[in-house]
Amino acid sequence: MPIAGSFVFWLAGIVGSAFAYRKAKKLLRQYRFTAAVLCLAAAIAVGTIAISNMSQELVIAADSTPNIPIGIAKGIYPGRVVWVHDPNATEWDGYYSPEHWWQEEHTDLAAVEKMVSKAIRG
Repeated sequence: MPIAGSFVFWLAGIVGSAFAYRKAKKLLRQYRFTAAVLCLAAAIAVGTIAISNMSQELVIAADSTPNIPIGIAKGIYPGRVVWVHDPNATEWDGYYSPEHWWQEEHTDLAAVEKMVSKAIRG
């Protein structure tokens, strides 16, 4: 069963169990013991089924090893990744500043153009 389907089934079981339990409490207050016992049995049965169908195995993403390519390289130079970094390209006072690093007055255009040129040339 798909993960989403399992979750919906589990959620329906928990909600149904809670509804049957509350109905059983209400029927007990009205001295309708047979109906209350049936609702309580339904709550226990639905809750048990919902909990027992939970998967015990963890669903996690596959491990990825650092510095190992993932997928198929495409393009003119397959697999080439270019990363250029220049901390002097922007000036910014930090997260508590009302201004942002991407605003024009915080960007040194000459430094950015130099970075782009360096990235294109390799």
